[in-house]
Amino acid sequence: MIASQVNRLRGGVLAVVLSLVTLGASVSVGALGAQSATASTPPFAVKLSASEVSNLKSDLATARRPTRWIAPGPAFKVRSLKGKTIWLLNDATNQWADQFAAGVKAAVEAAGAKYAQGSGGPSGTQDNQAIENAVNQHVDAIIEIQNPKVVSTGLLKAKAARIPVTLAFDGNAHLPTTAEKNLGITGIADYCYSCTGYIAAEYEILAHHGDVTSQIEQFPGQTSSDTIALGWNEALKKFCSKTCSTTDVDLSMAGNFIQSVQSGAQVAAQGGKINVLFPVYDYLMAFQLPELKAAKAAGRIDLASENADLAQMQELAAGGSVKANVGNPVAWDGWAAVDQTLRVLKHLPPVKNEHLPVRLFDTSNIHSINLKENPSLWYGTTTYSLDYEKLWGVK
Repeated sequence: MIASQVNRLRGGVLAVVLSLVTLGASVSVGALGAQSATASTPPFAVKLSASEVSNLKSDLATARRPTRWIAPGPAFKVRSLKGKTIWLLNDATNQWADQFAAGVKAAVEAAGAKYAQGSGGPSGTQDNQAIENAVNQHVDAIIEIQNPKVVSTGLLKAKAARIPVTLAFDGNAHLPTTAEKNLGITGIADYCYSCTGYIAAEYEILAHHGDVTSQIEQFPGQTSSDTIALGWNEALKKFCSKTCSTTDVDLSMAGNFIQSVQSGAQVAAQGGKINVLFPVYDYLMAFQLPELKAAKAAGRIDLASENADLAQMQELAAGGSVKANVGNPVAWDGWAAVDQTLRVLKHLPPVKNEHLPVRLFDTSNIHSINLKENPSLWYGTTTYSLDYEKLWGVK
């Protein structure tokens, strides 16, 4: 399942479940999503079957390969959209957000349209107002990455003005749900978030011979976080439901989630059974690494995650605790969001899947890429922009 999809954000009080770690208990993944159930890790030596090892190796080999572009849907002409204004809600000021905005801008201009952007501030507190401002400026389409429920007031203003909205980074690829349509979402541009969690888990399952005691730092209720964690738990359930376990650290309930991440790493490093920390977004590793090093637990506890941000990729290349990072080309996501937007502006149906790829980076392939280059070059396919232009009839 994962192999086929690969080819095709992101002191506080910890959630109660964290106390289970100090008590030596763990959350069973035998019943996916049932986080209240507990089970002990069997004391016997763990071995994966030959077929399980073979399947894991095959999946991981596929996940490491350079990616390729797949047409998301039928070709169409965009010349009639020349001069249309496509507006991006862009709050963040970091590498990830910059890459996405650069992709959106390049795609919009390649299509002959006009690029504009607005911000609700670093914390996003003014996002609804920013969207309303765009509506009042009579933009032709909107691209946004905020939780639709958080910006529902602005989205409903856009819907009333018949301005289509494309949503990105909101879980696995899908057509807009009824709830999303009711808020005016007309298209979705997502990669396979569950695949990133699944692949990372497969890496650790194989590395630890089916004996994984993990701790997930996540934001329950945030779609992308939930979907990543779901993928992780699915892999543990499939390959080692009796011998692998996970405990959740609920960062959404923490007044200071950074302190909670640090505290969780401290607890894990105190000599318990935890051998893998899985923060759903790799930027959280920056708050875990110093704690592991200070406790001299960096060699005992692996870090795995998704996003493939530069700092964490450098840690992976340096050979430290970061063992696996599943990323996707964010600038490519920008082109995909524009593709969905252009289709709706042409009165065409949105596509279900833009086939945005993910790629596993680990110790076996991290040195095959140049971390000094633009991250869009890490994935093996550098012509996706030309492919979209051909799809739109501008090349």
